[in-house]
Amino acid sequence: KGADVEAIVAYLAKQNASMMLEKSFPVRHYTAEFMKKVFDILFHYRKTVAKDSPQGQLILPETLRTLPLFSLAFQKSVAFRRAIRNSPRESFEPKTDERVANLLSLISMSTEDVVHLLYPRLYKISTKSEVPFERVGASSEHLINGGIFLMETWQNYLLYIESNVSNKKRFEVLGSEGVHGIEGTGPVAKALLQLLQVLRSRSKNLV
Repeated sequence: KGADVEAIVAYLAKQNASMMLEKSFPVRHYTAEFMKKVFDILFHYRKTVAKDSPQGQLILPETLRTLPLFSLAFQKSVAFRRAIRNSPRESFEPKTDERVANLLSLISMSTEDVVHLLYPRLYKISTKSEVPFERVGASSEHLINGGIFLMETWQNYLLYIESNVSNKKRFEVLGSEGVHGIEGTGPVAKALLQLLQVLRSRSKNLV
């Protein structure tokens, strides 16, 4: 019950990254190994701690409730994403050098950075609230029409502006009707620049 889910995820990701660099098995072999370890963890928890629970009911300790989420994020990561053939998503298959670069990074990362790489941080930008930024879950359900978001993916920072965002709202953030840079002088633009300065202290790569 006192398990550290982030430490578990980081350990399994590092372990699979090391194996993938040493042995040339298909990517699915490593994602299967990761999922097998996750199943084993949940199975032994149920067997030793929650053995009196109803059969067929998924039992998760509070500390491991996000383990399925991280498992999905692991499979979608650049390092372990599988090839998808004959599908519109085929173009999202990472190049070999991108995969290797991410594998090497995973091995040397701290636990916090591994979790951050697998599950990006998403900030919603608002011009109507006293708090100009709100941390939200990295889910498509938050990417509502008319929204402006900043996503931090460990190495890259992505400013997402929906195409139908009003020129007025875009101006409050960017200082112009275009998207050539953060040139606004309003409170939201200033807060955005301050946030980016903090984030870029950990990484200088801005997209």
